[in-house]
Amino acid sequence: KEAFKEWLEARIKKYKTFDDTYLETFKKRIPLKYFKTDIPKIKITEGLYVISGPPGVGKTTMGISLVDHFSQQGESVLYCNYDLPKDQIIARLASRYSSMLSWEEIEANPRVITAERNLEESLKQCLKNVKVTNNLTPSEIKYCGKYYSRIVIDYIQRVPNYETDKVRGLEMLMDMLSDMTSNE
Repeated sequence: KEAFKEWLEARIKKYKTFDDTYLETFKKRIPLKYFKTDIPKIKITEGLYVISGPPGVGKTTMGISLVDHFSQQGESVLYCNYDLPKDQIIARLASRYSSMLSWEEIEANPRVITAERNLEESLKQCLKNVKVTNNLTPSEIKYCGKYYSRIVIDYIQRVPNYETDKVRGLEMLMDMLSDMTSNE
């Protein structure tokens, strides 16, 4: 009973404070870097973003678009996917540089990238800053955080969480990702 009372008092005190002393810390922090994207209403900067929606609305397309934009701006990018094979991701990325080929056509016959002028070279240039991978564990993602300035995780609800309670596993993963962004 006493331990619970102490814990409860500590929690209440934690949230019964004001942020006036934080202002000095806030003024000293490093300015955020904003990235150019083709998403006009969203300003992408540093931090953790979670994008959700029903199947087929374009979440993967948006993720690949961000990977491309980050790469073009010189950022090292890790793209973790838990839904599509690597070749399909590369095909979707390649289609961003093509004026006439869809990702389906590129995926069906990867040799077609040599048919369009500058397509292969543009894709190579993009991939110099990008690593596409499938099915990393949360600890592997955390480890990779040392080597990549941007991490895009697609289909996060399928990340292995080693928990019997999937909701709790997802909460733990989100906590870890949040800690990664705030402890840089």
